[in-house]
Amino acid sequence: MITYIDTSVLLKLLVDDEVGADAAQRLWLESDFVMCAEIGYAEARAALASARRGGRLDARELSTAKAELNRLWAQVDVVPVTTELVLAAGDLAEAEGLRGYDAVHLAAALAGQATVVATADSRLLAAAQHRKLDVSNPLT
Repeated sequence: MITYIDTSVLLKLLVDDEVGADAAQRLWLESDFVMCAEIGYAEARAALASARRGGRLDARELSTAKAELNRLWAQVDVVPVTTELVLAAGDLAEAEGLRGYDAVHLAAALAGQATVVATADSRLLAAAQHRKLDVSNPLT
């Protein structure tokens, strides 16, 4: 199984008390390959920093989460964000009613020939299904 994970799923692998963390971990372990657009790393780091600023993570937890992100990221098949991918994402944003980064994630999943798209975002799930991809929502 070639699984594309967006940042919402990546974060569930980093923060143990996230709702859906167990499901995300199972999906990671069951996948033959896990892919993500290269923007996923920056999105995850931004979300972790926001959690620290908001008091959801303390300094030690942030450090642990960043180390885990780096460990996992080394195992991810990273999909480069090229001009071609961004143009495809623009078309997907318009056709599927997606936000910009969600459209980039879907374009990356399609370009990488993922068989499953894993996300907690309902619009991205619907768009992936519309594009004939199997989906996995760690919240369900």
